[in-house]
Amino acid sequence: MQNNIQYHKWEFRLLLVAISLAPFYLIFKIAVLDYTPLWLLHGIILIVLFVFLLIKVLIQPSNSHNHLIKSDLDKWMMFIFLYFIWQLLFGVMLGSSIKDVFRLFWQWIVGFFAFFLIKNYLNENRLKLLEKTIITISFIVALFFIIEVVKVNVLGGKSFFWSLRFFEEGIISSYYINKYEGWASLEWGRYKRLGGPLGAYPYTQLFISLSFYFLFFKIIYLRRNWKTKLLFIISAVATLVTFYRTGFVAIIVMLSFYFIIASPDKRKYLIKFGSIIISILLILIITIDENVRILFKTFFWDKLIIDTLFKEVPIYYHGDAPHIISRNFELLGDYISWNPLLIFFGSGFGYHNLSTLNVNSGDLGWTTFFPKVGLFGSFLIFVVLIKLAIIINSINKQVNNNSYYQCLCVASFCYIGQCVLSTFHSGALFHSANYIYFFLLIGLISHIEIITLNNTNGRKTR
Repeated sequence: MQNNIQYHKWEFRLLLVAISLAPFYLIFKIAVLDYTPLWLLHGIILIVLFVFLLIKVLIQPSNSHNHLIKSDLDKWMMFIFLYFIWQLLFGVMLGSSIKDVFRLFWQWIVGFFAFFLIKNYLNENRLKLLEKTIITISFIVALFFIIEVVKVNVLGGKSFFWSLRFFEEGIISSYYINKYEGWASLEWGRYKRLGGPLGAYPYTQLFISLSFYFLFFKIIYLRRNWKTKLLFIISAVATLVTFYRTGFVAIIVMLSFYFIIASPDKRKYLIKFGSIIISILLILIITIDENVRILFKTFFWDKLIIDTLFKEVPIYYHGDAPHIISRNFELLGDYISWNPLLIFFGSGFGYHNLSTLNVNSGDLGWTTFFPKVGLFGSFLIFVVLIKLAIIINSINKQVNNNSYYQCLCVASFCYIGQCVLSTFHSGALFHSANYIYFFLLIGLISHIEIITLNNTNGRKTR
């Protein structure tokens, strides 16, 4: 028994190593390790741990602690996992090479392992260590980003060496870096939007939002001290200075979900205040008048968010054209018109003849993803999101539940929602780190749901 506990202890620590390395993999790959295989370490750890988990599941009884399915949410996640595996095999049947299969396995399957692994390793003490790891890694990314912003936009210096290397290797465009001395300053309209440690500002902002949400809800639920508030302010500033407009709207939407729907009754005053403030901000951001917009010019440049979402203009396939929704629908319509049957199950994860019909744009995340999985895959994901919302609402409304559990669940769900919303205008979720943390936090919510259900059943039997 003691050996088993120690075994899980080291497995859990290896998992923490993997998720700690994930956001910096591009820096390691391009700027530090110069393409040597060590940059793959975070994914290799996830694969090895998952293989060990499968072996234990196969050799132990179905009612063991290591069983993969423990709740209704787990069943749906298993459906999605098996469907993703099938889509990978479907790509092979349509002509993908072994090399392509490995690449797509790495892209779409490996991150999913985090869901099953975290559920298997967690206990009360490890919950706190996991939370601290998530906040710490996200906060480090936030600090790196703020320092680079000051370096470029205040001091007029160059971007960090890793950003310059990303550009030199063709990973990112000059849009995300400053390669000159004395280029920028904080003048209206001259603010340089930087890519940050994850390569592009949508990816970086999404990852920084982890510390933003976890610290924010620690303040709300646990009444933390000034240190927590200071860390939150720094994370909030880092989130803002990415100037990713879709991300701002996503944050407002997710905080609105909390204040209006998921907030416990004892915080009614906060619900009312938050709802009013967020509603005003959302109205201003979407419909702000030209005369007032000068105050927000650095944030939103020369385009209103309402134009970015709805204005129909010609498709350019590059840049930051203000037509997200119309562009998504037009490109999806073009894809479906090739073969209407593809709409149901997609063309799978692969590089083959049908995949050439897919929309491949880093600027349109879900439009790129939908042709791969079709309506069926989208339905499965939608069901999981709805179930997560129901779980969060249930856990948060139960007065007897642990406030710490409520804090973790709400913060996790807000990040998951942020992933979904931010990816309408970018591939933010599909960056390796954000993809891993997306499934990691679904597993965290599932684990806490099981704990709270067991606690509730225990109280009923007493």
